Amino acid sequence: MLFKSLMLKNFRQFKGETNVEFACDSFKNVTVILGNNTFGKTTLLQAFNWCLYEKADFRDNPDFLLNRDLEMAMRDSDVEDVVVAITIMHKGNEYRISRKQEYVCYNGVVIPTDITTLKIYITDLNGKGVPEPVRDTQLVKVINSLIPEDLSGYFFFDTERVNNVSSKKDLSKAVKDLLGMAIYDNALNHLGDKSKKKSVLGTLNEQLSSAGDKKAEEALLNIQDGQLEFDANEERIKTCEEEIEKYKNKKKEIEDILRENASTAKLQKDRDNLENNIKKTESYLNTLRETYLNNFGEKSICVVAEPLVKTADKYLTEVKIDDGEISDITQTSIKELLQRGRCICGCELVKDSNAYRHLIAELNHVRPVAIGSTVRTFKSKLLNFTSRS
Repeated sequence: MLFKSLMLKNFRQFKGETNVEFACDSFKNVTVILGNNTFGKTTLLQAFNWCLYEKADFRDNPDFLLNRDLEMAMRDSDVEDVVVAITIMHKGNEYRISRKQEYVCYNGVVIPTDITTLKIYITDLNGKGVPEPVRDTQLVKVINSLIPEDLSGYFFFDTERVNNVSSKKDLSKAVKDLLGMAIYDNALNHLGDKSKKKSVLGTLNEQLSSAGDKKAEEALLNIQDGQLEFDANEERIKTCEEEIEKYKNKKKEIEDILRENASTAKLQKDRDNLENNIKKTESYLNTLRETYLNNFGEKSICVVAEPLVKTADKYLTEVKIDDGEISDITQTSIKELLQRGRCICGCELVKDSNAYRHLIAELNHVRPVAIGSTVRTFKSKLLNFTSRS
């Protein structure tokens, strides 16, 4: 654990913001701060105590930490902050611990507010390097994991207390807690001395002695078998590690090949897309062909005859036929009336009479001599054909 830096803002003698960088080199890791009395050496030490444990031991008004010059300059409703921030390096992490106290001027008197603000940010230097805030419930625990409060007096002390350091009864326990040795110390105390029969080691020693050499031999054989198994497992682990390394190299080779063939893979994908488009277009074309053939099969005569029909209709329209023909009257009909000698109206048909001569004249205007009726019938059929197509 190394202290990287200390920042003080308006803390006692230190008006404004003051930064102290500590030596963190693996060889040159001692920082010496020199100064005359009352110049702030003890204040620096107390800044550590206040930031970490919210405790400051000043003989003159220990609860008032704001710089006196700022205090004298404040007016009603003015607000000033006292801030101390410590940066600590520990086990690959960077801890930034800061504590802030607000002071307000009220009726000409400068007083501190009731609550100080403590914040801790942890940055994993081996990871992404992004500061992560510590939850409020874990703040004290994190500080004590770095520097237990019981040891604060041994880390932050001035020359007036140096003679009292070794007299603390809890020094050994606090050091063991800091180094993580408390559990081992408790285990050793629990096991005890094998010379004492009531201790764990003493009881075990008594049992081994009373059991004789046979159990000792069995235990030795078990140990030897266990050692053989252990050696075999180590060999297996070594083989597996070699296999893993081989597969890693193979994986790298494949990744290199894939990177080299990235453009080929894109072309392959484009080709597949074009083939799919061709298949869809061909399917659509076949559908159109089938639709066309079905429609043509039903109306092919209309498609072929339509130009001829239009031409015939145009011609017949331009050729006016008005021969006075009576529809549905033929030469045969008129001849039968002449032979019968009487018209359908009851008039007698006497030769050389007006009625007789009139019917004789009509023979030139009816079928098969006249074609007007035939033309009209044909035009009607053309009209029906055009509307049907």
